[in-house]
Amino acid sequence: ARALGALPDVGTVVVTSRDLARAEEAARQLKSNNADTAFIGKSLDVTSDESVESLKEYFKQAHQSRLDILVNNAGCYPQGTHLVDFFATPLQQIRDNIEANAIGMVRVSQAFVPFMIEKGYGRIVNCGSGAGTISQPTSGTMLAYRMSKTLSSSITRCLADDLKKHGKDILVNQMCPGFVKTDLNTELHDLFKGPANTPEQAAETCVFLATLPTGGQNATFVRNKEVIAW
Repeated sequence: ARALGALPDVGTVVVTSRDLARAEEAARQLKSNNADTAFIGKSLDVTSDESVESLKEYFKQAHQSRLDILVNNAGCYPQGTHLVDFFATPLQQIRDNIEANAIGMVRVSQAFVPFMIEKGYGRIVNCGSGAGTISQPTSGTMLAYRMSKTLSSSITRCLADDLKKHGKDILVNQMCPGFVKTDLNTELHDLFKGPANTPEQAAETCVFLATLPTGGQNATFVRNKEVIAW
């Protein structure tokens, strides 16, 4: 959000969280470092039809149904699953991850991408993960998370293909932020042995995809601003 807000000619950045107080506090902090951009905190639970519909109505009223950039980065990671193999993974855990990480992405896209179609422009950045790739060796651990991120890749490609029929300047790509030490994966901080990205480094890829020119790459999977295999 900070990096997007620093772009020229960006009027408003809407920051969302399931916790409205956290979203509003994040917006206040962002605004304190950038007086030229309006940062607004709103509540959003991507697993709730009512929550998504409420935010959609806000955009209709406050922004005349205009949304230029959509970053689908909501997600969850069940703690402890790096130690749990395929056969011990609870089915409900899989359902919960798919609901948040995959169905939530579809729910938000179905609500907001029509705004882009109507206006004729949009950039959509879906947050995926190398953990969900099918082109590289993997393990049976983190099954629920891996499955949800594999679905994210499929969603990205299906959405990009479907949008072609509209003939609009709308590009859809997926990014892998790499391993970033955040609150989402605290248990993995000491276990991860490779080079970790900072949040700022991960954001560079997001901004790169969010600002692609007309005719830019579409339906690609990107890490560190380089295309990688699905």
